[in-house]
Amino acid sequence: MKICLVTAFPPSRGGLSEYGFHIARELQQNPLLSLTILTDVVPDAHDVQSEMSVLRCWNFNDPKTAKKLLHAIREIDPDVVWFNLLFTTFGHDPLTAFRGLTIPVLTRAAGYYTHVTLHHLMDLIDLEGSGIRFPRLYRLAGTIATKMLLLSNSLSVLMPAYRNILLNKYGGGNVHFRTHGSLATNPEYPDFARRGNPEHRIVAFGTWGTYRPLRTKCRM
Repeated sequence: MKICLVTAFPPSRGGLSEYGFHIARELQQNPLLSLTILTDVVPDAHDVQSEMSVLRCWNFNDPKTAKKLLHAIREIDPDVVWFNLLFTTFGHDPLTAFRGLTIPVLTRAAGYYTHVTLHHLMDLIDLEGSGIRFPRLYRLAGTIATKMLLLSNSLSVLMPAYRNILLNKYGGGNVHFRTHGSLATNPEYPDFARRGNPEHRIVAFGTWGTYRPLRTKCRM
């Protein structure tokens, strides 16, 4: 089976670059799969993953990304096109980002099976608190983009609440929940004997934003 994986990919600093690498590494281990990674152009990039087929064929914030990707997909003619997406994967400019989110449905219309892994929902982003000038317009665009993504053959999310929203609000059909981190090795449990008493100090590493707030209360 031939798969095209559309994602940001190291050494790119685009969103989900590392996650794209882990997907690619797992797919590469299956001898029955032929994988081509369609990723963003990085100046002077040296793709050290020599065992992986990496085609850098689109640019961040480029309005021609859809045309470039569809051309590459037709050249490869895969069985499945897998999109690893944030709403801003293809650009921070709102119009360019929206155009990028049309690519999965355009790919399906071209006759290819499309799967989307979607990492967040516009419904849960605090647009008003983020200082967006036209939050209602952004919310409408996000709703339209979400409906377009649901026109893919299948879609996966990484939180059960996301799946519930897509099923109940949008009437999504082939929507799946995949455990976040399932591509990694089993985690090691901490040494609970080293917990503070009564004070616990936690160092958190990650990306925090309007859709992924840092919780200040937790139970140990």
